[in-house]
Amino acid sequence: MDLAQEAYRKVIDIAPELSVSYKALASTLLASGKLEDSIPVWQQLIKVAPDEPDGPSGLGAVLLLLKRYPEAASTLESAVKLNPEQASLKWQLASVYLRAGDDDKAAAMFRKAVETRRPSRSRSCSMGSANPSPRSAR
Repeated sequence: MDLAQEAYRKVIDIAPELSVSYKALASTLLASGKLEDSIPVWQQLIKVAPDEPDGPSGLGAVLLLLKRYPEAASTLESAVKLNPEQASLKWQLASVYLRAGDDDKAAAMFRKAVETRRPSRSRSCSMGSANPSPRSAR
């Protein structure tokens, strides 16, 4: 694992604009149990690729594991803003709110996560659907 970390660091030195290298390095650090060491890598990823949700999502997950709930919440809120259609991010954020003791925010975010996962009525009831609703069979 240390060899991989060293290789990713070299790639970052050569091409610091490649976000995938930061993701790979942070992932190898996590796999090695080096949660604290991964934090600056996630933070650098956020600077290099501010429009990608992977940076705040990864950082938020690490902060959650470290029980740094206020930081995890604000970081995951950023990830949700960047990718509002990803239910798993909302679920993760709701879990942070719950662990931080903010039950109302947690419940609201869990609802949003469930709503995000449900297909909208207009998508599930299109004309010529191969799976007609039970009412159309009457």
